[in-house]
Amino acid sequence: MIKRTIILLLYICSCFQALGQIDVSKFVTLDSITIAATKKGFDVADFIELIKEDTSFTYAFMHLRLCDQLIENDFVYYDRKENEIAKGKLIKKQIYQDDCRWMEDVSTDSEGKFFKRNGEYRFFTSALFADAFFTEGKICSYVPRFKKPEEIDRMEGMEKRKQQLKTLIFNPGASIDGIPIIKERLAIFDEKMIPYYDYAIETNSENETEYYVFKVSPKTTLSQRDKDYIVLHELETWFSRKDFKIHKRNYQLKNKTALFDFDVDIKVQMQEIDEYLIPEEIEYDGYWKIPMMKAEKSKQLIRFSEIEF
Repeated sequence: MIKRTIILLLYICSCFQALGQIDVSKFVTLDSITIAATKKGFDVADFIELIKEDTSFTYAFMHLRLCDQLIENDFVYYDRKENEIAKGKLIKKQIYQDDCRWMEDVSTDSEGKFFKRNGEYRFFTSALFADAFFTEGKICSYVPRFKKPEEIDRMEGMEKRKQQLKTLIFNPGASIDGIPIIKERLAIFDEKMIPYYDYAIETNSENETEYYVFKVSPKTTLSQRDKDYIVLHELETWFSRKDFKIHKRNYQLKNKTALFDFDVDIKVQMQEIDEYLIPEEIEYDGYWKIPMMKAEKSKQLIRFSEIEF
C-alpha cells in the first residue's frame, strides 16, 4: 500500500512538473502581418528561442574593443530638484593595432564639478561608462568573452559593483549570476516571471528595411506590489526580417533593494560594419543609488563613429 502511494505521489508530481514547463511562445500576441508570416513558415517558438539564446547584443559591445573608433560622450547631471549640476562632452579616439588598443584624448569640455581634484570622475555613472568604453593605458591580446560568475564573485568593493551593473545593463532580460536579490527577477522567460508580462511580436519598417519587433511589457493588471517586484519594465528589440540581426533595443530597468536603487531608460541603436554588429548610439536617462554613494541622476548620449576593423 505504501509503495503504491509513493508511486502515485511521484506520478502526480511528474504531472505537475510537466504542466509547469510553460512555453512562453503560447503567450505571445501577433499582429496581422506576423500571423500571415506564420502561415508561410515563420515559427514563433523558434523565434522566442532565438531571442532567449541570442548573445549578439552583448558581443556587439565587446566588438568595440577590436577597432579604431571615435567616441563622443555628451552628459548632464542633475540634483534632486532637477537642476543641472554638471554637464559637458568627452571625445576620445581609440587606436587598435597589432592586437593592442589604446586611447587618445581629443577634447574634454565640462562645466560644474565633474572631476575630482585628482582628475578622477566625480560621478559613479561616468566611471561606469568609462570602465565600459574607455581604455586606460595600452591593452593587448584582448579576447571578447563573457565575465564568469565566479570572476564577479571574487571581485570586491566598487569594482564588483561596476561589473554587476555593466552586466545588468548590457544583458537585459536574462537571469544574471553575480547580482544578488534581483537576478531571478530578470529572467523574463522563466516560468516564475511569465505571469507578470505581456509578450508580443509586431512588424515595423525603418529606412525601407522591415523588422520584427519583439515587445515585453508588464501586465496592466499588476498590483503595485507586483510592479515593485519586477525589474524589467519595458523591453523592445527590433530584429531584421531578412537575417534576424538586432537593429535596436529600448528598455527600462527599475527596482529598489537594499543594494541597488535604480530607474533607467536605455536606447541602443546598432550598426553593421564589415559584418560586425556594433553599437552606433546609446541614449541613457537614469537614476542610481548604491550603498555609501550619493544618488545620481543623469542623461548621457554616447556615439561611436569612424569605425575601422
